[in-house]
Amino acid sequence: AGVGVAYVPRPEDREVSGVVRHNSVGVSGAVVRLINPTLGTVRVAVTDGTGAYSFTVEDGYLYHATAEYTVSGQRYHYRSLYD
Repeated sequence: AGVGVAYVPRPEDREVSGVVRHNSVGVSGAVVRLINPTLGTVRVAVTDGTGAYSFTVEDGYLYHATAEYTVSGQRYHYRSLYD
């Protein structure tokens, strides 16, 4: 389980996208937060029916991603770093 991340470069910004999975199955309704500690910004997305999420971000910064969800009454929280 965890936050998967894929990068898609664009001319002026980037798209960060991925899928939140639990036991290899996409998690619908997971809350994903993208934190830029340099700028002090937090963006929030909720995963779709396949567990997918997407953010547009400014290039050249380090971001923290967190994902929170509940499966069968058990709450999960994951964190990853990427730039």
